[in-house]
Amino acid sequence: GSKDTKAAPVATAIATIGDIENTVSALGKIGPKTYVDVGAQLSGQLEHLHVDVGDRVEQGALLAEIDPRIYESQVEGNRARVDSLKAQLSERQASLELAKATHTRNQSVAERGLIAREVLDTSAASLKQAQAQIVSLHAQLKEAQSTLDGNIANLSYSRIYAPIAGTVVSLTALEGQTLNANQTAPTILRIADLDTMTVTAQVAEADIVRIQTDMAAYFSTLGQPDRRWQGVVRQIQPTPDIVNEVVLYKVLIDVDNSDGALLPDMTAQVFFTVSQARGVVTVPIAAVFSPPQANGASFVRVPCRPACGIGKKSKSCPA
Repeated sequence: GSKDTKAAPVATAIATIGDIENTVSALGKIGPKTYVDVGAQLSGQLEHLHVDVGDRVEQGALLAEIDPRIYESQVEGNRARVDSLKAQLSERQASLELAKATHTRNQSVAERGLIAREVLDTSAASLKQAQAQIVSLHAQLKEAQSTLDGNIANLSYSRIYAPIAGTVVSLTALEGQTLNANQTAPTILRIADLDTMTVTAQVAEADIVRIQTDMAAYFSTLGQPDRRWQGVVRQIQPTPDIVNEVVLYKVLIDVDNSDGALLPDMTAQVFFTVSQARGVVTVPIAAVFSPPQANGASFVRVPCRPACGIGKKSKSCPA
């Protein structure tokens, strides 16, 4: 006799109301949106370093000091020259007043014919000479003052202040180190504003056409995979990175980090929301893409939507 064969049970799932979205995923690195590499404009020994990695500083805070003695001596020398030229100028102005008075007196006497013409010409020449010396001294004083101002500015560069408020994230020079700023300005430290971070995601060329500025995005980190940070696309950089013949474009996303949970160089798994639907009927992905059943059916049966008679045992329909 024949044996009864039992058909394999049909897998079912409940159709529910939920949200769905179409996303593009990419890996990214987290870094501060705003940072400044603080360098030295003077050569010399780094005499004092007032901060360490991790310190939070306000704008204008004193960060470091370079040995100022050479620049102080230059300023003192320039100031002495300025003072000397000012003294010479006072002397020449007195000589000018005397030359003016002498020439005026000679003109009055010459009108009455009491002195020779040569005496009047000599006083006139002396007056012009005194005037020319005044002009020359004014020019020399202006040059000396300019040099003094420049060296005073250089002296002020021996004290390095924070250009922005933020956190010291790295130190590239040590106290006592000699800095050489003759060719390039040596970097001493980096200050970063960690309150706003930027995720730099690398998106493949096949997906970059789907990404737009101001598009919503979210990401998670390896340390907190269950937490989702929200952001928007700020910029799509047009120049790609080519890694092993794979073309990757950089997409920048800004995110608030007021709680300090995100740190520089963290890895982020980024999802760009291309489209989404909220409050729609959802079914498991297996109901849409399922392997063929033994009897040739290629769909999974689920309880029907209300239009199909949900709740009625006698009816069912494919999702």
